[in-house]
Amino acid sequence: MVGPIGTPPQLVNLLPATSVSAIWPTDFQGCIISSDPNVISDPVNCPELRGGLFSSASVTDSSFQAVSASNGDGYFSLPFSSSQQSQGYNGTAIVGTDTIVLTLKSGTPKLSGQTIASNLATLPYLGMFGLTGYASHVNSTSEADMTKAPLQALKDGGTISAYSYGYTAGRHYTPVPELLSLTFGGYDANRGAVTEDSAISATFNSDWQRDLVVIIKGITIDGAPVEGLDDGIPNVFIDSLIPEIWLPESTCQAFERAFNLVWNETFQYYLVNDSQHDQMLKDGKTVTFTLAGNRTAGAPTVDIEMPYGAFDQALQYPLANIEDGSTSYRYFPLKRASGSDQYTLGRTFLQEAYLTADYGNSKFFLSKAKPLDGAATDLRCIGCKKSGLSTGAIAGIAVAAAAVVLMIAAFFFWRWKKKRDIRKLRAELQLTSRNSIGGTTIQEDDPSNNFEFFKPTIPAEEEVKPELDGSSAIPAGFVHNPVYRKAPSRR
Repeated sequence: MVGPIGTPPQLVNLLPATSVSAIWPTDFQGCIISSDPNVISDPVNCPELRGGLFSSASVTDSSFQAVSASNGDGYFSLPFSSSQQSQGYNGTAIVGTDTIVLTLKSGTPKLSGQTIASNLATLPYLGMFGLTGYASHVNSTSEADMTKAPLQALKDGGTISAYSYGYTAGRHYTPVPELLSLTFGGYDANRGAVTEDSAISATFNSDWQRDLVVIIKGITIDGAPVEGLDDGIPNVFIDSLIPEIWLPESTCQAFERAFNLVWNETFQYYLVNDSQHDQMLKDGKTVTFTLAGNRTAGAPTVDIEMPYGAFDQALQYPLANIEDGSTSYRYFPLKRASGSDQYTLGRTFLQEAYLTADYGNSKFFLSKAKPLDGAATDLRCIGCKKSGLSTGAIAGIAVAAAAVVLMIAAFFFWRWKKKRDIRKLRAELQLTSRNSIGGTTIQEDDPSNNFEFFKPTIPAEEEVKPELDGSSAIPAGFVHNPVYRKAPSRR
């Protein structure tokens, strides 16, 4: 493996996030554990629940630099979109740069100068590994201050040949759980597809903060169509940052009738008791989403089938007023959207769907997620003429992981309102695996851009040409680069 430079190395679990472009580990301040009765304490297993914590205070690298924001506290707002904020996502982070290594395997390439946001918020509760191709900025929008997303860094460093990735969240409910599959630079043909007969395709939405948008043409529950969807549900965002599926209230009511669900106004969840759960298992109903890439008459569609097992999930601390780290409540991961900007197909949906995003050509593909069935990976480039990738084309990263795991060895902070002057990076993040974590793969393909961290107040004013390697043209619509702004308050 590539040895860590900073000491001591820190391991954290991260989930792939299709709407994030940087690395968001959970900050050590995200868990407050105290025996003082006057202190509101998190459960003692909070660090484990949050996938491990990152602490810049434990880094001993001599190049470590802390930065204070203009209000003096050094905290920055995470760049959630307005729709994500309306869904309850809002928080602060300490921001800096570091080097990451994607696996412990010898020869794995380093990605230097990556933006790291040490997350202090409770939502998302787990850390995130950004998959988008957009770059990040801290306070400034100049090219000198731009930090490449992991996807762009892999491409520009020659590890992959294309600005693309393929992803499915895996299935937790199958007799043998199917771990996630993540491929950089292409897709795994044994888990998903990009051909017209098996997948739909769509160009990226003009709103770069909601780029992966599809049309729900119809929904059936155990073969019975949900009424009121003659015109479909437009502009539904695919976002693995969000765990649930967010649909119009009238559509949710169809689910209520079909599954005997009751909306809990206090907790804002569909809680499921044991008798409901047993009945749902007995009924074995399947929900089918029929999706299209655009509203054109006769546009190709794909059916994504979701058995009840995909909806059989649990709430844990700190959700639903749970106060300890061992209690959990069953719930049905469906949410009532208050407006069209909240329509979302989250990680629950991506258990059964395979997403391939091609930032080089500003388009994406969506297909059914194929079951593992013990098949080996079949890594392919989008549009490649040959059936697969050569050994040299594969990045050699095939990690068994249900979440992406990073070893953070050091953390360099951004300087306030100054050009980024990253000295030789001495720190190292490492992507590693655990027995409880599932399939991650890296491979090659074609060029693209970068995205988010401290979002711009007005996106049009924050447009910056991405740093490309010069081997390809700049794809239309990919010059938006979110900027990390100082937070108005610490938390």
